Amino acid sequence: MSTTAYYHLFNSVSIAAKAIGEPFYYPDASPAILYGGLGHTFSLQLVRAFDGEGILLDPIGRFTSWWTPEFRKEYASREKCGASSGSNIFPEVPAMEIAFRAYKATRDPLAPRGLYLHDPFSADQVFFMSLCRASCKQVDGSKGSESCNKAVRNSIDFAEAFSCPVGSAMNPIFKCSFFG
Repeated sequence: MSTTAYYHLFNSVSIAAKAIGEPFYYPDASPAILYGGLGHTFSLQLVRAFDGEGILLDPIGRFTSWWTPEFRKEYASREKCGASSGSNIFPEVPAMEIAFRAYKATRDPLAPRGLYLHDPFSADQVFFMSLCRASCKQVDGSKGSESCNKAVRNSIDFAEAFSCPVGSAMNPIFKCSFFG
């Protein structure tokens, strides 16, 4: 059973009560843990609003073609990035990009809160660790570690946070980004 779901016809995300617990959510956690866990889990469903089915529906659930041909072409290019290696980047990479940007936008270094992981880990490292921990706990049949690796190896922020050498497995020279 999934902890979250996106319903195309209703244009809505559902979060099960069990998602408001470990490993997705900790009541006294740092923003890095919260956005890496529940934030990313929510984002994985949110981006389904513009997956292959979502792009066929308008905001109130009617089947319609509401994207311009130019926008469709750009979307297809971004969605298919990395497909030559056997899988595209959707939904893992756009979801991670949304969660990481939200975390960075709300992060207040002067406002400490409960649960933190201190040295030797930076807040950005904790974000990615929380994201991957939540991914590995998925029970909906998905392959969590593959999902996590697909997202983070395409992230410059991950490579910088963990000082991954350029050209390594987790910092390839060619990366795919959905939002740029």
